[in-house]
Amino acid sequence: MGRRSAEDVVAAGGSAVIIGRDQLKVDDTVNMLSQKGKAWGITAHLANRKDVAQVQESLAAQHADATLLVNSAGSSFPSPILITAKPITTRT
Repeated sequence: MGRRSAEDVVAAGGSAVIIGRDQLKVDDTVNMLSQKGKAWGITAHLANRKDVAQVQESLAAQHADATLLVNSAGSSFPSPILITAKPITTRT
């Protein structure tokens, strides 16, 4: 879903920032999209809080004009949310 959405955005004249944990897949997607428009890649594991912070910094510094987010990945937090010591969600 995410790759297809990025293809649609680039085909319509937009640009895409691909974020994924597999460097080869990120590079492959960016290379494919770059043939039709602007695309960048960031390798990160978004279940890792340090990676999330680095992605946030990178996006703010290099892609602050972004207007669309497509989330096609999910994370599972197996512990019951009401007894989790650290907050695992943020309000936006």
